[in-house]
Amino acid sequence: MYDYIPNIIIIALFIFALFIAILVSINFAFLMPVFKHVDTLRKKNKSNKVGENIYSLFNIPIISFQSSFILIISHATCSICYETLDKILEENIHKKIPVLSLLGSDDERNSISDFHLKFDKKILIIDIEQDKLSMNGFPIAPYYLLVDRNGEIIKNSAVFEMIENKWEEVERIA
Repeated sequence: MYDYIPNIIIIALFIFALFIAILVSINFAFLMPVFKHVDTLRKKNKSNKVGENIYSLFNIPIISFQSSFILIISHATCSICYETLDKILEENIHKKIPVLSLLGSDDERNSISDFHLKFDKKILIIDIEQDKLSMNGFPIAPYYLLVDRNGEIIKNSAVFEMIENKWEEVERIA
């Protein structure tokens, strides 16, 4: 008498599974633009900058160094940038590592002036719009780039010691 009930359950489960499959495919269609955006961000990520030229990347004037140098991406209001740069300059005074800082800011004139007053006599500082840094995949500071004398990025890291060790290796070879 109730022989048709198992068939109805199987048909109901099939319709339910089909419904879930349609919902999943619709959601993935809605998410595709999000995934494309993530891919775009990944392409702009700083890890992909090795081999690029800093002068064209940041549209800054060409600076002549006789050797590779360390580019520090700093921010005018970043207390860690101040502390780290002080430490780097103090610990590496005998190595004479050429250092350049791209100083990002969001129009904090006092902070920019303070940074220049503290470090202008020790390193070369170039002011740059924070948006230009962020758009090129460098939203955090401090961040370190090892750059060859022609402006090409050799290595990049959020850890200074990794850049410092690579600089010493490059200088030994040169």
